[in-house]
Formats: sequence, structure tokens, C-alpha cells
Amino acid sequence: MLRTICLASALGVASANEFLAGSSAEGYHQCPVMITEDGRQRQFNVAALTKNLLNSTTGGHSITMKWGGETRAFVVDKPIDDMPVDNYVGFTLLNKELSYDVDISTVGCSCNAALFFVSLPGYNSDGSVAHGDYNPYYCDANDIGGVWCWEHDTIESNKYTMTTTPHKCSSAAGGYIASCDKGGCGTNAYKVNPTGMCPDSKCKIDTRRPFRISQSYGVDADSKKLNKISNRFVQGNSTFEWTACNDADYLQQMTGALQGSMKMVFQLWGTTNSGMSWLDGVTGCSGDCNQDTATVTFGNIQINSLPEAIPSLLPKENSKATSESDIANPDYTLVLA
Repeated sequence: MLRTICLASALGVASANEFLAGSSAEGYHQCPVMITEDGRQRQFNVAALTKNLLNSTTGGHSITMKWGGETRAFVVDKPIDDMPVDNYVGFTLLNKELSYDVDISTVGCSCNAALFFVSLPGYNSDGSVAHGDYNPYYCDANDIGGVWCWEHDTIESNKYTMTTTPHKCSSAAGGYIASCDKGGCGTNAYKVNPTGMCPDSKCKIDTRRPFRISQSYGVDADSKKLNKISNRFVQGNSTFEWTACNDADYLQQMTGALQGSMKMVFQLWGTTNSGMSWLDGVTGCSGDCNQDTATVTFGNIQINSLPEAIPSLLPKENSKATSESDIANPDYTLVLA
């Protein structure tokens, strides 16, 4: 399939950026990205501080990112060469299922391909919006860029393992936060099952080939608070299922953030073997991250209400149980050999 560097058309960017003339714009439009929400396909865009960090195929249904170090890429609304705070797109995850195809076949030991969410923007102690030191308006639970905020890492991964990690903070999203839980409540796939995923045919998921991740955020029927984060990996007829952060109190504390406006972030980073040992040291892999060859591809991104939540969203006459196949988008499902 033809791969194109997905810059907006010259006319589109020019017209969208006319108002930026003479301003201190920062960042670059990368490409479109298609995201399906409850069966509705929507076209957004991706922005980052570095030019040509991502490219896409099939009109944004699949995006590929190369190694960018500390440079993150963000889902945004308008395709402009700037990253104003009001252009970031927010998503709600509570009582939803996030799913996407992923190819980490070239993401080797000591590299980290991540798709995660943060409660961007963060705030200064005086209540003003915080810009941060590097990625515009970025904040996270490790104070990268000097601003704290809630974070949920759906995956931090390479072909040897991955983790899913929610991070809570000292106060609610939407205001000043003094600190967060840097380590978070993470679960490493290798520790769940050493043969759950790996670059070998002996594993349930052979990471030398693409596979699909479905991650759901279930709630307690009475309290409506988060009570489970479930992962389901599918590759052909093989599946690998496990839960993350088996701490009921921690999950409940994540409810407000996941119910609010969380911004989608992509990153591919990593340097030395010792620096990434917290992720893949348990697997015994060796060597530093090969930054020249590492790329990650995400495709067919969907955020769908969990089946038990769908009846309340539908007209009364249509409020029947909805299966996974009903809410999936059949036109863009990745077929895995």
C-alpha cells in the first residue's frame, strides 16, 4: 500500500494559518487521523513540535510514528501549524472501550511505543493555564515539562512486553495539581504471562506481526465508579486477556479523570537498556533502543460505549443489547494473517 507523508494540502494549511502570520506559532500539522466514536467516524488531525514525525495511509485510518524522544504527538481538531490549547481534542473513557490495531514489530528492546491520555491542560498555582517547558500545554503524572496532571497509559510497549498504567494525582483535573503518583498502578504483560506476547510464534501474540488491542474501562453498577481496566489482544484466532491495576481503591480514584476530557497522545522514545529496564528488564532482552529503525503504527482507532452503557444512549425502541460486532466498523478492520 502506498504510504504518503501526510501534510495538509498547501491551500488548506495556508488558509488555516493566515491568522498566524507574524505570530509566535509553535508546532506542525502532521497528518489526519480517523477515530470512530460509537460508530460515528470522525476526522481529526495530529500535531507535534517536530516536522514529519508521523505519516499516514488510507486517509488517516492508519498512522505511523518514528522515534521522537521527548516529542509527543497529539490529536487535534484543525490542521494548522500551531498548537493552541483550544485545538486539542478531548475524549471520555469511562464506561467505554478503546481499541486499535498496533504494529510494534520494529520497536526493539529499550524502546517504548506509547498511546496514552492526559488531562491536558495543567494549571499554575494561580489558576492560569500552564504552557509547560517543551510540548505546548503538555502535562502528565511525571511532571515532564514542569506541569502535573492525571495520566492513563493504555500501552507503553515494545515487542517484548507492555504495561498499562493509570496515574492518580493529589487533586482533581481542571485545576492546579501539586503532585501525582509517578509510578502509577501499572501491570506488566510479561509478569501476567511470559508467553502472552513476544516476537516468537510460541507466544499467544506474535509481536512480529500486527494485532488488535481492546481496552475497556468498566464501572460498578451502583456507584458508577471505575472498577476494572481489561485488556484483550487479538491476532487471528489467538487472544491474550488480562486486567490492569487490580487495586479497587486506585481505580475508583481514576473515575473523575476518565470521565472528563482526556487528550490522546502518541510517543516513541527510549535510549539505553538500563533506562528502560523498568519496562522490559524482566524479559531479559538486551541492547539500547535502535532509534533509526524503530517505528510504531496505530490503526482503526475506536472509542465505543460498553454494551451495558449503550441502551441508555439509544432511542427507547432501539435499546437492545449490542454485540461487539454491531459497534465495530467493518469497513476498516485490519485482517491479520
